Amino acid sequence: MNRNSFMSILSPILGVVLVAVGACSDVGTPPDPNNYLIFGSWRWIRSEGGDFPRVLAPEPGTTVIDSYSLEGNYCKHRNDTLLMAARYYLAKTDYGIHVGYTDIRMYAGCQTILWEKTVRVEADTLLLFDIVADMYLHTFVRAR
Repeated sequence: MNRNSFMSILSPILGVVLVAVGACSDVGTPPDPNNYLIFGSWRWIRSEGGDFPRVLAPEPGTTVIDSYSLEGNYCKHRNDTLLMAARYYLAKTDYGIHVGYTDIRMYAGCQTILWEKTVRVEADTLLLFDIVADMYLHTFVRAR
């Protein structure tokens, strides 16, 4: 294999790795003091609700982690594979504190919608309520 064909194979792979690593980078972004509310990594336990109520949970052996940086970056990983990255913001409303997402990027075949959610934190538990008709309640615990 000559050098040019090796580089033509390596370049796209390296590009994907650099994008995935840079997706959660916080360099140069000043922290928002409100972000301390949900700052850190949270392990998804279950989601309940829907038009036809049901409970969703990760399959046995699967770990789903949502991470929120102080600088406003959000990432979702499943078993250490990056699924999604975005910017997030917190806003106070008449109904509580909401988290919203912008600049959403999907990876690894992830196809989902990031709805705006109402936030509640109870000790090491993060509760996110969808602000849409089906009103899922998503439960997370602080990842250790």
